[in-house]
Formats: sequence, C-alpha cells, structure tokens
Amino acid sequence: MSEIEDSFDEYKERLSGMLENKIDVDLAMKIMYLERKLPDVEPKVELDIRMSSESNTLSFLHKINQKFGFQTSARHNHLTAVGRINMDKLAKLASNQEIEWITGSATPASY
Repeated sequence: MSEIEDSFDEYKERLSGMLENKIDVDLAMKIMYLERKLPDVEPKVELDIRMSSESNTLSFLHKINQKFGFQTSARHNHLTAVGRINMDKLAKLASNQEIEWITGSATPASY
C-alpha cells in the first residue's frame, strides 16, 4: 500500500474513535464533504439507526421525529430516518445511550 493510503486508513481509524464507534465513518466523511462543498444547506440523509434491544423504539422514533423533523419508520430495534442533518447534530443524536450504531447515505439537499 502507498503512504497516502496508509495515511487515509489511519485518518479513518482516528475518526472512528472520535465518533465512539457509533457512526459509520464513511457516512460521517460524506456529510462533512457535503457541508464544505454546499455550506448553505444541510445534507439530506437516510439513516439506518440500530437501537439497543432494551430501548422503546417507538418512543424514540417520536422523539427524533420531533427534535430533528425526520420522516421515520421502525422495525424491531431498527429505525430509518430521512431528513437533513449536519455532523454536529448527528454526533448529538449518536450520543444517546439507546443508539448502538448509525449508518446510511448522504446526498446534496435541494435548495
């Protein structure tokens, strides 16, 4: 592997640690990229959120719907949430103890 690839892998490892291994690093990098390329609007995301098995998924679904304005759906201990979010808000969402893992996709939002 080249030195550049090694540096990239090290960067992804450090970023994963900063995200407390709760947010998919590729999702975080895509959101941060879009925030810098299109700073006037938050990226549109479709998040797959894995909750702990002890959590009340429906109650949490309503909380994030109200707090972030997401369109949401739930199945067992997984939530799907669609809306606009930046990296700071995503980190705040992930800090909830009921959340085990967040992955998904990010695209430029419409103006």
